Amino acid sequence: MRRTPSLLGLFTLLVGCGPVGDREIAPGAPSPADSSARCPRWTPITFSHGSLPSLGQHAVEPTPDAIDAALQSGELLEAAALANKAWQRCLAEDSVTAIQASRLEQSLERARAALSAPKRGAEYVTEAQQLTKQHAMAEANASWTRAQFAYRRETNEEPQRVVSIPPAAPKQDVCRSTLATTQVPDTRVEAWEVVGKRDERLWKLFRTDGSLQFEGRASSVAPITSDSWLVFGEQVELWREHQEPQQLGVPGCRSRFRRLGDWLIGSVAGGTAWALNLPHPERSFSKQVNASSDIEVARVGPYIRLNQALDEGVRTQIVFPADMTNPALQVWTPSEALAGPELQFFYVPKQGGVLVRRSVYVPPSKSDIPSWQIEATQLDTGKRLARVMMPLTSMSLPAATVDPRHGLVVTGEGRNVRAATLGSTSSRKLAAKVLVGRVTHVATVDGTVCTDQVYIRYYSCALHVTADLLGAGREHTPNRFCLNNATGAWSGVVTPEPGLAHIGSGGANVSEVCGERLSPDGSQAAFLEVKPRKDAARPYAGAVVVVVDTKTGRHLKRLRVPGEMSDPQPFIDVSFSPEGDYLGVLFNHRAFVYRLSDGMQVGTDLAADGWRALVWVGRTAFSGGNAGDRVAALNGDEFRLQPTDAESADERCAFGELLTPAEVCVGQPEATARSRR
Repeated sequence: MRRTPSLLGLFTLLVGCGPVGDREIAPGAPSPADSSARCPRWTPITFSHGSLPSLGQHAVEPTPDAIDAALQSGELLEAAALANKAWQRCLAEDSVTAIQASRLEQSLERARAALSAPKRGAEYVTEAQQLTKQHAMAEANASWTRAQFAYRRETNEEPQRVVSIPPAAPKQDVCRSTLATTQVPDTRVEAWEVVGKRDERLWKLFRTDGSLQFEGRASSVAPITSDSWLVFGEQVELWREHQEPQQLGVPGCRSRFRRLGDWLIGSVAGGTAWALNLPHPERSFSKQVNASSDIEVARVGPYIRLNQALDEGVRTQIVFPADMTNPALQVWTPSEALAGPELQFFYVPKQGGVLVRRSVYVPPSKSDIPSWQIEATQLDTGKRLARVMMPLTSMSLPAATVDPRHGLVVTGEGRNVRAATLGSTSSRKLAAKVLVGRVTHVATVDGTVCTDQVYIRYYSCALHVTADLLGAGREHTPNRFCLNNATGAWSGVVTPEPGLAHIGSGGANVSEVCGERLSPDGSQAAFLEVKPRKDAARPYAGAVVVVVDTKTGRHLKRLRVPGEMSDPQPFIDVSFSPEGDYLGVLFNHRAFVYRLSDGMQVGTDLAADGWRALVWVGRTAFSGGNAGDRVAALNGDEFRLQPTDAESADERCAFGELLTPAEVCVGQPEATARSRR
């Protein structure tokens, strides 16, 4: 990703002075042979982007005195333009006296010396900053210009204005490639975005000692360990310290990578899934999967499982032991015999790996009606452990899971929930609540069946308590919740405080609400409780968030949320940060953040008009649920909304991958004005 100027680029440096015969003269300039031989020799100074000031913009005669005056004031670009024009006028004159030629030659020599810029750009920046402190503004202006010349020589690149952005989420792009990990390395990332170029970003990655580990242009850079990182650019590349980068393929909207222990797993465009072992690269492998869907990665017992959510249902594509050493022998992919709409992998301690497959069963007799067949088979032996039959309908699809104690659990349509003990030949029907819409996920927690139901009207961040495998009817217990995250599910009873009520998905006057959430490690759960009001225009007041210990049920924190809801159909959210350090709350079009170590609010609340959710996009940064919502990032001891490109105070200038102060972008009014202050 580092760029080195080519020899041709260095040779054709846009700023320089020398004999006329060394390089072509400016377009339209007469040949030296067409005028007096007494004109001094001069190579016109040009910029490819035409940033030299036009003499038509001011009434300055291109004379030696004007060149000297521009040099003395530090306006080197103006001096260059005047020198070019004065030399061209000399060539066009019918006769030039020796005094005129000598006087012009002296001024051109001074311009040549002033514009040579032999030192490095960073040295001129330091020099300009020191001169500014000494109030030597003319000399400082000249040093800023020489800094630009030097940076151009070092990089052979045009200057580009850039603004600082939160590294975790430069933009809320739907198709932005990402890396999910709970093992954050002790490194520091900085990022800048080129003004006016949404997808072009400059990244710097620093080691713990502050030294630069990586710099380059890409859409995203994500540290994995202290000596490895991912770069998403024209290619997805895995970088390791002191090694050549490994190209993984072209990134796409579904290029999502996740770290699980020693493994980095994700997919690229075209349907190639990668499993990369970070400490042992020889154990890494890639497999072809369905290109139309992202992969979902999870640890299942001692295995790692790669699923894809396809139109026909969830399908397990790859299974391998987390301690796998031989990809050729230990990586499992489904055979043609297991072709079908749905296939999922589970782990049960007594039986090991278990495959659950859904297919259509056609009975031998034509008079019998086809049905859904859900089978659980042992991964290693292929032995069938259980089977459940469900009516074949077009309204919904059966969804299944495997419970270590109760066996194969299947949800159908309406109240049809069945369980079959592994090793048996029959199943039993459970008392259940009505299943609304399509069940996309089933989980069993302490004998409780929880389902994720998709219905057109509501969005939910919690599972529905649907049935009780113990037959105790716990699905009807008031204030019983079932929450899940990437590590698993939890179920428990949380009674609201006196005078308050839980607020969650599916309320009569609520469109999108997430009033409860499980922490990333599953140790805590947060519940938003409000005081209902009869006024439909201002439905809620007195909001608090209660944080509960999921093992003991003990209330750990009570966080007061100020204000009252003034929207009859509000967007409400509670959300733990990825590390579990903070809890964010979206309420009454405001965003609040609390530090969970002491329960104190971090800074003040932030305006969140139009936000649909509070989405964490990094360890200490969050945004709304819409593309283009501003990002709030931790700045000192409070969260602040990051400025937009137009209002960013943290501007810089980039020459290739060299990041410089904005003042070196000479020729742009903002930078010129700033450098003269």
